[in-house]
Amino acid sequence: MTKKEKEKKNEKSNSDTPNIKIICDKSLVNKFFSRASPFVDEMPLEIKKEGLYTRIVENSHVTLYEGFISKKLFDKYNVNVDTKIGIDLNRIGLPLSLAEDKITMTYDGGSRLNVDRYKHGLIDMTGMPEPKMPELNSSVELKTEKTDHIKKIIRVASKISDHFAIITDKDKKVWIHVEGDTDELKEPIGTAKILHKTEYPVRALYSVDFISNVLKDLSDEIIIRYDTDNPIYIIEVKEDEKHTFLVAPRIESE
Repeated sequence: MTKKEKEKKNEKSNSDTPNIKIICDKSLVNKFFSRASPFVDEMPLEIKKEGLYTRIVENSHVTLYEGFISKKLFDKYNVNVDTKIGIDLNRIGLPLSLAEDKITMTYDGGSRLNVDRYKHGLIDMTGMPEPKMPELNSSVELKTEKTDHIKKIIRVASKISDHFAIITDKDKKVWIHVEGDTDELKEPIGTAKILHKTEYPVRALYSVDFISNVLKDLSDEIIIRYDTDNPIYIIEVKEDEKHTFLVAPRIESE
């Protein structure tokens, strides 16, 4: 091998080695961790040139979460090569709890992620699920700025039953309906946009616990898409940021 060939090989080797430095509000990256932690103990974190990304699926495959935060939202974002690391969600909160506001994350391709002065040991991602986010042809879409009100309804629903129905009637009104052994609640949550021709009512059942865990950290503005007896999308979209949950329906027994 000539000297020039060796230099080219070394350049390529260096370009493949992560040299990452990110400075941001700790609350920004903690969104990923807090939204994934109710469903999994470990998660992949993809540090891409365009921003941070993750996708996880809960062990029983009821809930799938996908998140993206653009580099535009970070104070400093230096990433020379797309890198994927495994985060232990039971331990990543330790360095974040020590930080007052801003954090500095650095990574050089080793077995640990530096968060300020804390060295977080990364996990082996071998065997970790790599789910795909399906594209479902939902018939109903609800855009709402009243997520907090929906959270309150779900909290009340949890005292009545372990599941509830979302129903869209022929007038495009969307309701949450929960019925228990003694109590019952039917509460409106908005007016739907019909995405394609459908039969009414559009109705599906979902787990109170799973939906509660999805909603708990979301902002007031969300998008809900669903169809009869189909998974529900719950989406939070902000400028340069998107978080999508997909929750499987609960099918009524005959």
